[in-house]
Formats: sequence, C-alpha cells, structure tokens
Amino acid sequence: MRRIFQVPSLLVAVLLQLAPLSRTLPVSVLPVASPIAVVWQILLRAAAVAGSFHAVSGATTLVSPESASGKVGVPFNYKAEIFSDQYLSPKSYSATGITPTPKDIATLGFVIDNLSGQISGTPNKAGTHKIKLTGWHKSNLSGDSASYNITFVISPGGTAPTISLQPLAQTATVGDTVTLRVAATGDSPFTYRWIRNGIELSGKTNSTLTFSPVALTDDADYSVRVTNPSGNTPSATVHLTVVAPPVSPVITLQPLGVSANSGANVEFRSQASGAPAPTYQWFKGSTLLAGKVSSTLFLPNVTTNDEGAYSVHVSNAGGTVPSNPALLTVFVAPSVTLHPSDQTVPAGTSVTFNVAATGKPAPSFQWYHGNTLLIDSTNAILEVTASDSTMGSYHAVASNVAGTALSTSASLTLEPTVVLTVPPLHLISVGETVSVLEFTASPGGAYVIEYLDTLHGTRWAPGPTLSNSTGSVFVEVPSGEVGARFWRVRLGTN
Repeated sequence: MRRIFQVPSLLVAVLLQLAPLSRTLPVSVLPVASPIAVVWQILLRAAAVAGSFHAVSGATTLVSPESASGKVGVPFNYKAEIFSDQYLSPKSYSATGITPTPKDIATLGFVIDNLSGQISGTPNKAGTHKIKLTGWHKSNLSGDSASYNITFVISPGGTAPTISLQPLAQTATVGDTVTLRVAATGDSPFTYRWIRNGIELSGKTNSTLTFSPVALTDDADYSVRVTNPSGNTPSATVHLTVVAPPVSPVITLQPLGVSANSGANVEFRSQASGAPAPTYQWFKGSTLLAGKVSSTLFLPNVTTNDEGAYSVHVSNAGGTVPSNPALLTVFVAPSVTLHPSDQTVPAGTSVTFNVAATGKPAPSFQWYHGNTLLIDSTNAILEVTASDSTMGSYHAVASNVAGTALSTSASLTLEPTVVLTVPPLHLISVGETVSVLEFTASPGGAYVIEYLDTLHGTRWAPGPTLSNSTGSVFVEVPSGEVGARFWRVRLGTN
C-alpha cells in the first residue's frame, strides 16, 4: 500500500488534466481485485474532484482588481467581473462579508447588483473589509460557481449633514417677528442656503431666517440646504402663512323678533363682517345653544317652551360682539273647554248660555243664533229672554291670531203654556170636629184656600197653599169653622 500512494507526481498531473474525461470513464473497466485497479480508482476519484474545481474555478479569472479603496460618507462603486471558460458562464453574483466585517454587506453601506456584479453604496464604517464575491452559472444564484476574495479599504471620512431640527410651518400676522430655524449634525463646518419658492435667497446663509417685521409678501414656501465638505442635505419645505391684522366683527344684519303659531318652523337671521371671517354662536337668554354656530338659527316645530329672547355672539381674533335680542312669541290656537248646554224654560224666562276656551293669546268669542251673528254678543256669557223669537240653537266661535274653534250648539225651547181656571169648591163632608172641602186641581197649578169671617168682609185670610196638585184635592177644616166662615179657592204662586 505504501508504494501505491507513491505514484509519480507527473502521472497525477496527467490524470488531473484528464479529469473531465474521468467523469464518464466507468470504474468497472479495471479488474477490481487488482492493486493497480485500486490505485486507479483512487486516482480517478481524486481527479474527478480536482477536475470539477478546475472546471468551475481554475478556468475562471477575476478581471476586476482584487482590492479597492474608499472613504466613509463618499459614494463608492466597484464593478466585479469574472472571465470564465466553457464550464462557467456567470449569470448572477452574490457578495458576503468575511470576518471581521458583518456577513451582510448592507450593514457597511454596500449593495450588490445580482445580475451585473456591481457593488455600490456609501461606506459608513472605516477599516479593511474582506468581501467574498461569487459568480454563479445561472441567473438565480444557482448552478456552478466560483468565488474570489476582494478587499475594500475604507478610510475615515466626513459625514454629510443630517437635519436634526427641521424648520416648522408657521402662521403670523403682519408686523410680527418670525424666525425659521434649522439644525444639523455631521462634520463641520456647515453652510446654509435658504430657498423661497424654489429660488435661493441671496445672503441668507445662517441657520435661522428671520422676518422682522413680517409682511404679506413673505407668505411663501421655505426650505434650507445644509452643506459640509462631505455633501449637502435639503431640509423639509414648510409654508409661512402671513395674515393681515384682525378687523373686529361688525353685525350688519341684526336678528328680528318673530311671532309664530305652535308647530311652525322659525328662523332667525344674522350677518357680520370682519377679518378673519367671524364665527357665530347663538344663545337663548344666557344659555348657549350647543351646535348652533351658523349665521342662521333654525327652530323646527316650535312650542311655547321655545318662547324667549334669542341673540347671537359674533367673534374673530379682533373680539366678540353680541347682537340685539330677538323675541320669539308662540301663538296657540283656541280650544273650547266649556260648551253651552240645552235649556227648556217657560216663555219670558231669562236664560244664560256659557262657553270657555284656552289659547294664546286669550281668545275672544262671537255668539250665533243659528247662522245669524248676534251683534255685540262677544262675551263668554250670552243672556237671552225665552220667547218664540229666541227659540233655536246657539253656539259660540272662539278666535285668536292662531285660529278659531267652534263650540257645540245648544238649543233653547219653551215649556208648554198651561191655562189654569179657578175650580169650584165643594163641601163634601161635615163631621163633629172636622169637615172636608174638595176641588179639582189642574197640573202645574198652585192653589190657595182662603176664608172670610163675614160675608161683608173684604180681607180674605189665607189658608193652606197647595202646589203642583193634580186631580181631586181634599182639604180638612174644623167643623166649627165651616158654618161660621165663607170659603173660596184662588190661583196662587209657590
């Protein structure tokens, strides 16, 4: 075995040059048991491995320099090219860091174009960085590959400015003093160039730009470019808004009082001038009406609860001005609460009809006899004397500015007329102590029994009064008085 591995180096070299062929040469063509066969197999396997490396790397050459230099903060470009033979035709590239640099070259400020192999970026770390560059046979970083180590020597350098304090947008009033400020970090010295609406301002080279006093013409967009030996950085662009001094509000249209029926929609209108344009806030009395902030106040479907004094306060930066109060009055249409009642009375009787109604303002009344308006009958009480001419229906109309309401009709009728006659008085029974007188009474009549002590007397003395009797009426008197007195019946009153 010791002699087996002492193969002449020339033979090994020849075998290595024939290595590609050995990839397809069957190992089984040699006797397996032969010592030479064992050696041949070992050599073929070694040659195959060496030949594979030869095809990938031995036949490729790094065309770009194996090293490059740069400076922190300065843009850097390195074009990697690998010349390859028939076994490798690079279609894509990759690059990784080697100790002491991080594996990801992006942390150093570099990126690689995977298709062209160009490494570029702005270095951010000084030192010697070893990079492993690999060319791949296929465009998706796959297939055969060859790798080379390249060295980037990055020296310490300047850092371009970084804006640490951006200028701020501002709103100012004419005559104010306004300052725009910027601050930057990085390598000094810094220079500043202020820009207005895209045009550089001559002589404005400080870190601050001051307007004292500011004018309407200074209303514009502003930015600043900060420069140091390593580069320049623009700031954000901000707008300086300049407004005219405020003009206190003046109410040019005062709200007016409104009267409306319950359920109606109501509007109060106001208008004011001033600069800036005034804002509006409505009040009911001293109570702020939340959300009522337009020049017009709209109140839908008003009720008596909405009555009151309304005003608007007009405000801007120049102050606040209240309007005159405007009174809302809500009218309520009449509603009859007491209706007249039917009545039946004898002719000549004085009759009273009554009516009552609510409403705002308090309603007035007008009475009607049937469809005939009764002149001067405008009170809640109507008095009528019962007669043939006054019989019929009566009703009242209640009215105010919000509307009218009719009462129900009440009828006036006369009681039937009864003609009463004096009936004859009869003595129908005489007893020892009591005698009985009898007469026939008419319905509704009132009768009085009277007597005289002498026929020539003129003053009849009253006896009992009998009311509302009907039919035969019996009156008992002492028997001793029957023969000594003269008796009669007369129509009387209750």
